[in-house]
Amino acid sequence: MRREQTRYSRLADITKIINTKLELREVLQHVTVAISEEIVLCSAVGIYLPQEDGTFRGFAGKTDFMDGVIIENEIIDPKHDLFAREVIEKNKTIYIPDVSKDHRPDPKSVKAFKIKSLLGLPISTEQEFFGLVFLFDYGTPMNLTKSEIQSVEAYVNMAAVAIQNANNLTQKENLIAEKQLLLDVTRELSKCSSIQETLDTCFFYLEKMLESPHITVRLLDPKDKNTARTMKASKESDWTEADWLKAHKSIEGKIKEAVKFKQVVHIPAGSSDGRSASHSDGMDHLLIPFVSMGEVLGVIAVSKAGSFSKSHIQVA
Repeated sequence: MRREQTRYSRLADITKIINTKLELREVLQHVTVAISEEIVLCSAVGIYLPQEDGTFRGFAGKTDFMDGVIIENEIIDPKHDLFAREVIEKNKTIYIPDVSKDHRPDPKSVKAFKIKSLLGLPISTEQEFFGLVFLFDYGTPMNLTKSEIQSVEAYVNMAAVAIQNANNLTQKENLIAEKQLLLDVTRELSKCSSIQETLDTCFFYLEKMLESPHITVRLLDPKDKNTARTMKASKESDWTEADWLKAHKSIEGKIKEAVKFKQVVHIPAGSSDGRSASHSDGMDHLLIPFVSMGEVLGVIAVSKAGSFSKSHIQVA
C-alpha cells in the first residue's frame, strides 16, 4: 500500500512539473529519475528521441554505471538494433528477462554494459510516436513483475504528454515567427525601388528561413521564356560561378519543369528520374518560380547540404 502511495505521489509530482515552464530535457530527466526510483534493480534508464536520419539519440537518462558513456552520445539505429525496431514497429512494451536467450538486443551494447535483462517502451499516443525508453541492469537481472512494468508504462505516458506539450508550444512559436517574417519581408519589399534591391531582400529572408546562403535566380527574357536573361546570386554565398553552373546543369530539366508548370519543385539529395539527369551532388535543391499575374518571370534556386522541411518550403 505504501509503495502504491509513493508511486501516485511521484506521478503527481511529474504532473506538476509538466505544467511548469521547465524545458523538455529537465522534465524528462525527472521522469527517468522517477523510473529509476521505482525499479531499484535498474542500473540505467534512457530516453531516446528520433533524429532526421532515422536514428534515435539519447536525450535524458539516469545511470548508476555506464562505463563513462554520456547518454547524449548514445545512438540507437533501428536498422541494426532488432530490439529497438520491434518496439517501434509493434508500438508496445517488450521485456526480455534474459538477453542471453534472445537474439534481438544489440550484441555490442549487451557486451559493453554487461546487460542481463532489458525493457523497451515506446513513447507514444494513439496518433503519434515520440521516442523510446530503455531500462537495463548492469550484471544483475531486474526480474521485473507485471506490476512494475505497468508502473514504468505510467511514467512513460507522462513523458509522452511532456513531449506532446513541448511540440505544440514549438509549433505555436514557429507559426508566430513565420507570420512575423512574412510581415517583415512584405514591409521591406514595399520599399524596394530596383530589381537588385528586391532580389537582395528576397535572398536575405530566404536565407533566414531555409538556413542556406546558396541562393541564385534566373530571370527569363520576356520575349523568349526558354532563355535566361540574367542570373544573380546571393552575396552571402561562397560558391564560384563554376559551382553555380555545375549545380544548375545537374537540375536543368527541373528548372524548366518549374517554369512550365509554375510550381515549386523540391529535389532531395541523391534523387533522379526520367525527366532530368541524375542528381548526385549531395545537395538538396529547391526551385521556386516567380509568378506574377499568371506569367513566370524567373526561377529562384536554393541549394543546401541538409534537407528542406515541408513547413519551411511552404513559407519560402
